[in-house]
Amino acid sequence: MSSPLRILASFTLLTAAIAASVAGCSPSSSEKTVSQGGNIGAAGQIALCKHEVAEKLCPICHPEVLQDPSILLCKEHGNIPEDLCTACHPELKAKYKTCEHELPPALCAACKAKNAGGDKSK
Repeated sequence: MSSPLRILASFTLLTAAIAASVAGCSPSSSEKTVSQGGNIGAAGQIALCKHEVAEKLCPICHPEVLQDPSILLCKEHGNIPEDLCTACHPELKAKYKTCEHELPPALCAACKAKNAGGDKSK
């Protein structure tokens, strides 16, 4: 059986290793960042792509995220990653710009259809 001291030491080492690996990662100068609440890591920032969403989860920049079984998709709002769905998760509106449909504009099917139809009234 593990002693509490051994468990604490293991936890401390794990936390230090994670902090060290995250601290070395920083977005390139062309990427935008936004403050992220919660446990995102020591840097406390996430990189935004040109579509103004988390670069790692952007289905436009990285179509493979739609095939990744570890990423939950929001079927109600166009099969976008659940972690980007501002309609289902209003708390994300503090991090991502949203359109009139409560979604990131680049990921909103209604906005894409409206823009494809030549409607510039937005």
